[in-house]
Amino acid sequence: MSKKHTFKDFLIEHNDELDNAAHELALMMLSTDGMSPSKEELPWTMEIIGSILEHTGSILKSKGYHICWPYYGDDDTPCYVLHDCNHKNCPFKQQ
Repeated sequence: MSKKHTFKDFLIEHNDELDNAAHELALMMLSTDGMSPSKEELPWTMEIIGSILEHTGSILKSKGYHICWPYYGDDDTPCYVLHDCNHKNCPFKQQ
């Protein structure tokens, strides 16, 4: 990540990557022949994507991993300032 990135830029880019990966995972889990279903068969919906990410994050945390799923807290405080962020490679905690 470039040092010129703002937290907002990082949040948008990283969360887009996570959302896309979760949607691709869902498409592959519906596949029976190695071919993903069409996007019409599984439309992009944050209800499903968010659930996949929440469950995946919970599983990883329960196994002792520190995840990076950036967000702003209730008062627009970035996650790296809050107690939730324990990722040793957080580029913003190190600044």
